[in-house]
Amino acid sequence: MTNSLAYERNFARVTSVTHDRVHLTFDTEDAWPWLSLPARHPVLLEKYQYFGVLSAVWAAKLMNPADITALTEFHWSAVDAASAPSFGRCQVPHADQGKRYRLELFGGPEGDSGPPQAVLWGRA
Repeated sequence: MTNSLAYERNFARVTSVTHDRVHLTFDTEDAWPWLSLPARHPVLLEKYQYFGVLSAVWAAKLMNPADITALTEFHWSAVDAASAPSFGRCQVPHADQGKRYRLELFGGPEGDSGPPQAVLWGRA
């Protein structure tokens, strides 16, 4: 499957792009049934990682949505949270970083300065 086909159901929305960071919100309204899983569930976190990182690298023009890709490395840590994340910040990979990324996910209103409820990192 190409990224462009998966993108039809993408629930990550880019809100801003800088030279090394992409800010995202997540539109969870009727996107996928698994979005009702507990906030620390590995399947839920993997989907945030997939759509969040791909949206970030597309927005930063580091990858084309029509390209086929796999996120080849994935690590995460999370805390208990009452609800799934509502926004995130992704440090986008650059050639000298070997396509490494770091995605921080937050609950509450966008711009909340509290600690992330999940941090995901790996290699695209």
